[in-house]
Amino acid sequence: MQHFPHVPLTGWVRNSRVRVLSTLPNTVPVSPKVFDTLHDLKAKALNLHYDCLHPAFVQYGDILDEARTAIQLFRTNRSSSITNNTALEDARRSLEDATRKVRSLLVRYQFMEKLVKERRGGPQVGENFEKEVADQKWIHGVVSADARDPPESKVLLTDGTVASQAKMEVKTRQSTLRFECRELQTVSMRQDPSTLILTRPPCYIVGWTLSCRTKRPGSKTFSVKSGGILASNLTIDIKAGLWKADWRCRIYFVDRKDYDFPHLTSE
Repeated sequence: MQHFPHVPLTGWVRNSRVRVLSTLPNTVPVSPKVFDTLHDLKAKALNLHYDCLHPAFVQYGDILDEARTAIQLFRTNRSSSITNNTALEDARRSLEDATRKVRSLLVRYQFMEKLVKERRGGPQVGENFEKEVADQKWIHGVVSADARDPPESKVLLTDGTVASQAKMEVKTRQSTLRFECRELQTVSMRQDPSTLILTRPPCYIVGWTLSCRTKRPGSKTFSVKSGGILASNLTIDIKAGLWKADWRCRIYFVDRKDYDFPHLTSE
């Protein structure tokens, strides 16, 4: 058997132009936290993907596009994110921003879904107070728990939804309370505390309260003539027998652009 002389791993080989380099390490040091973050982001991307299948996105394609872009960005850059902190941070931020907007939309959808079911539960027309009671109050929909909130301000409803409110108050024996939101005011109304027309973007009424305060018990009735929950207007006929009564109505509403789910509200 022929024997060859020992050749060192480094340095020039005699009578050769080839240099043999020392062996390089086959691993790159990466913090375990990076892999934990990638695992968490992978779960977020998967959940976001399934959330995007919800029918709430029919009217909100911009939120849907942003979510899908964030998912694709993460999937494309996942490998390079292991050693690139900037890419990892960008993927995390875009996924979390998209998830926050998607979840906010789904919460608004669930809120409207609940209102639609409640609206189907019973008529709003012809509702009466109990007789022979002095002070009475009637509540419909989702309202604020704090009656001390100033009128025409943002309020927190009992389920956590942020809404706007308006207030009407009139002392009378018999009258009609009329509330309406209009994008453009087209009529000139005289100063009348029983009529309130707001010039603002389209809205949905999500709740309202009506109370009657008087020193004397007796017959007090009201009926809803038009509008109410999921409308942008409300008209109520009120009557308190032969005595004057203090009628107060608070209306709670949200901007339609944030709660626009036609397949729910058009049924």
